[in-house]
Amino acid sequence: KKAPSVDADVDDDDGVEKNDTSDAASVSVNPPVDEHTQMEARAYASWMRGNLALEQNQWQTACSEYQMALTLCESLAIDVSGSGSGNNSSVVDGDVDGNG
Repeated sequence: KKAPSVDADVDDDDGVEKNDTSDAASVSVNPPVDEHTQMEARAYASWMRGNLALEQNQWQTACSEYQMALTLCESLAIDVSGSGSGNNSSVVDGDVDGNG
């Protein structure tokens, strides 16, 4: 017998529903995340993709992902130090060249 998923109602042979969830429990609420935290998450994700590509001998992909992580980290450092304009939306949107 296949194991039921946590979210789904499951009918057993006796017709009784199991895992009945209320509407409030099934609604997920995402907390607001500021731009700095989003940029940190993007940098970390790029770094990890670079690590994976490196392990798979995909050198060009690894280099691109590491460059993206480095660029994001440099933007974060500028934001923290206050020496930059504070507007790094093009980097957050994935445009590391700043052309769009």
